[in-house]
Amino acid sequence: MICTKVRIPKEALAYDYDRKYDILNIFIDKPDPATSEEIYYGVYIFIDELADTIIGASILDYSKRDKEFLKKILPFEVDFDYVDSKIIN
Repeated sequence: MICTKVRIPKEALAYDYDRKYDILNIFIDKPDPATSEEIYYGVYIFIDELADTIIGASILDYSKRDKEFLKKILPFEVDFDYVDSKIIN
């Protein structure tokens, strides 16, 4: 099975980082009600069941994660340098 990554403009992604618990949530467009599926230990994707589309992801222990590995397992492209510049003050 060939898996194609979805390319989403980084401006269309919304990020929510919880510093206390080191959790990064990434939403495509806006957060909508969804179910989640663990695709790797501590990495979840959010699925809009009505539309059957991926609408985001949640990454536990984000600061400790290998960003290159995350790029490989997430079903959409994420520029983690851009994300880090937005969440780190």
